[in-house]
Amino acid sequence: MRLLKLIFLSMFFLSLFNLVNAAQISVKSNVIQDVILPGEPAIFDVEITNLGLTGEVKAILTDFNWRKESNYGFYTIDSGKTIKDTFKLFPIGSLAPGKYSVNARVYATAKPEDYTDYRFIITLVPYKD
Repeated sequence: MRLLKLIFLSMFFLSLFNLVNAAQISVKSNVIQDVILPGEPAIFDVEITNLGLTGEVKAILTDFNWRKESNYGFYTIDSGKTIKDTFKLFPIGSLAPGKYSVNARVYATAKPEDYTDYRFIITLVPYKD
């Protein structure tokens, strides 16, 4: 019985630890243009919501074959508030035509371990004469 209580308490505290460490940032997007020609940007309207007390938030691409342009370098988002931005994602160099999954990491600058990864799916098509 004592072992059962110990297992139960361990599971409870482990789940509580996971809740505390869960990302407190939510990301949503709407596709504006996700099928592109070489050199053109894929465009997404993005909403970033602060579900906690993170304050300053930054978004970076973790795929080095793409670069991001947006209206802001970082966001200051009050708790419970949402900001809207537009991401333009450009391929770097000459990527082969195909479907790409481009990851953006959105994180709290004061607490980088508080992050959310968000995936953008982009189709790169070749020029046709």
